Order: sequence, then C-alpha cells, then structure tokens
Amino acid sequence: MTERQLADRIGTIDEKLVSSAGKARKKRRVWPRITAVAAALAVIAGLAVYLTGRTPAVRAEDLMAGYSAKTSADPSALTEDVSAAVAELGLELLRADLSGKNGLVSPVSVASALGMTAMGARGETLKEMSRVLGAEPEALAKYLRAYRESLNGGVHMANSVWLRDDPELHVEPGFLQANADYYSAGAYKSAFDKQTVEDINNWTKTHTGGMIDKLLDRIPDEAVMYLVNALSFEAEWTYPYKTEDKIHSAVFTTDDGDRREVKMMYSSVEDYFSDDCAQGFLKHYKNGCAFAAILPDAGVSVDDYLASLTGEKLRGLLTSAGWANGTTGIPKFELERDYELADTLISLGMPSAFDIAAADFTGMGRGRNDANLFISRVLHKTFIEVGERGTRAGAVTSVEMTNGAAPLDPVKQVSVYLDRPFIFAIVDTATLTPLFMGVVRDIGK
Repeated sequence: MTERQLADRIGTIDEKLVSSAGKARKKRRVWPRITAVAAALAVIAGLAVYLTGRTPAVRAEDLMAGYSAKTSADPSALTEDVSAAVAELGLELLRADLSGKNGLVSPVSVASALGMTAMGARGETLKEMSRVLGAEPEALAKYLRAYRESLNGGVHMANSVWLRDDPELHVEPGFLQANADYYSAGAYKSAFDKQTVEDINNWTKTHTGGMIDKLLDRIPDEAVMYLVNALSFEAEWTYPYKTEDKIHSAVFTTDDGDRREVKMMYSSVEDYFSDDCAQGFLKHYKNGCAFAAILPDAGVSVDDYLASLTGEKLRGLLTSAGWANGTTGIPKFELERDYELADTLISLGMPSAFDIAAADFTGMGRGRNDANLFISRVLHKTFIEVGERGTRAGAVTSVEMTNGAAPLDPVKQVSVYLDRPFIFAIVDTATLTPLFMGVVRDIGK
C-alpha cells in the first residue's frame, strides 16, 4: 500500500504524516506485512488526534467495490484532433473571462470533469456537450485515459464521484463502470453534510499537493452528485536559473501603460516560434513538459491576439518551434483564480445540460421521485507559481449535479522578453496537450 493510497483512505490526515509513516514502515521490513500496515494506520490515526485535536473523519462509503477497469490504455487514442480540441476548450474559457484580470485555466481538468459527466448524457444534451468538448465522450475518455498514462513524473491526476446517501437516488451501474474504465474514478456515498464538505476538500488538497485546499464551502440541499477532477504539476526546469546574474529587476508594462517592477529570469533561447502577429518560445522541464510563452507584437493587444488563436493554430505554433540564437526572459509570477463556469459553458453551446426540463442525463441515473438530473454549477480553481527552479501548478474542477429542483528560422537572432502582457501554457512535448493555459495582463497587483 503506497503513501498516496493511505492518504485517500484517511482523508483528514496531512499527507506529510502519511509520508512519514511510510518511511517508518520501510525501516521495519522485518515485521510481517499485515502487522506493519496495521501499525502504520494506528500511528497515523493517533498522531492526527494528537496534532489536530480531533478524530479522523468517518470515511464515506466506497461504491467502487466490484468495479475495476475492463479496458487498457490505447496509445493510438492520442490523436491530434482531440489534443487540439482540448486546447480549443482552454482558449474558449480564457476568452470568456471578461474580468480584465490575469487568467488561468486547466483545459485537461475541465475536460476530465465534463468528460466524466458526459458519459451519462443522452440525446440533445449529449450532442451539445460533444460540440463544446470538441469530441465524442468515448473518444475524449480514451484520449484522457491514454494521456494520463503517457505523462512522466511531476504530474498527478485523480478523479472521483461523490453521491448523496439517498435511497431515492438511482445511479446507473454502467455509468460507474465507464468512469472506472476510462477515468479511474473513485465513487463515494455520504450524507452530504459538513463532514462531506471536509472530505471533498481534503481529497482536493491531497490530490493537488496542497496547492488548492478548498473546493466547497457548503453543499446545497438540492445537490445530489459531484464529479471532481484534481490535477497537480511540479517540475524543475531542465536548465534552472541558478545564478544571480540570470535574474535582474525589470519593468513589466501593461496594455494600459502601467509599469510594474518584476524579477526577470533570463536564459538562452531553447525553442523559438513566431507568426505574423506574435513570437514565443518553449522553456523545457525535466519531466518532458514545457512552458510555452506567446508574446504578441508591439501594438497588438493580448486580448486581440487571444481572439484570433485556435487550438489548431496553437498546436501549429508549438510544432514549428526550433533553434534560434538569442535570449528569453520570464518574470517570476504567481497566479490563483476561481471560476464558476456555468454561464460560460451555456454560451459556448451546451444550455440543455443546465436546464431542469431539457437536461438528459438518463445514462447517469435518476433523482428523487424519478426526477431529472441536471448540472447546477461547474467550479474551477487554479494555481501556478513560476520561479527560478521550476513551476508548481494545481487545478480542481467540480461538476455539481442537482435533483430537479433548481435551474522557425535557425539563423535568426531573436530576443523575447515577457515584459508586457502574454499568453502561456504548460504542455507535454509529446502530444502538445495543454495541462494549463493562462493570460498574464498584469504582475504585482
């Protein structure tokens, strides 16, 4: 049993305690395995009571007993069109954010949570969700299954389904099986009370490496199901900014002309790309992923360029990256965003999923008194920190279901300094699928 599995079993216990218990267990390899595991669990529980002053939460009922994946990952499912569709979804979400603030989304996290939900959609609801996701649910599910298994260290993804303990809530076994097959999703039944809020928040904290510690403040009385994806990313640069001569004070200028003092990290160009209105580069991580930065040309606003960008165009830019002489500059920055995506997804073309009368999730199940299930909220929280050694980023996406009671030129000399608004993504270099995408409009506010 790994430390991660122990963390899943005891939701309220700090992951560091689990890690410490795992190390202690390794030092006692002469013990019988069963005795060692039992002792470790007892020690962890006791430490939790001593350090937190409360007993560990009662674990929600695990509904996945008897459900195991009946399919294996298929590398041929990693197609360019689904990769571009995931990128397009991320761009649409960034374009829909009209707050004027910095933007940060995880296309993979949103696609995973909506993809799990779409496995239970039927009729017009299924058609609309497929159009917004850019792929049929099964094709997306196969892609994400293979994608998760293709990633190297430093990336962790988890999925879960939480159900209200209500004898009148009927969930289709085929829906749980599909999410086991493609999303490795755990399913839990609980009272949907304060303890459930704590359990879901602890699950979120565990699977985002502590970067996002709260998803829910409360559970509405009408909510009967949550489909949740959590994602964490932590990787060092292949070539870190180790010396002070690579980090200097600089000025970041917003589109409005405001000037901010920043710490700029300089290095040689690794991979360079450009088009008629922008240029950019890839800065590689040790785990096979890369930070992709796109800087619109002077006189081109970041929002105008973002409006012209598509998933296919972004993929083409990244594919064209190649060697060039020159230097790049990335400002140290940290972003945290919190979105409610219902209105955005409705505007993108899936209104029936949020309509009490029109939603068709009969492949998922039925609610009290055989009532219709529909989506009431889609919550999305993100975090990123970019610094000298590398990048840390986390995301969580939750779909709340409600029970029918609510509505290159290789010789070119270049320099690309991100000293004005820019677009960025974290992509794996094999498929170019964006784990995270963002827009930096301002720094230091």
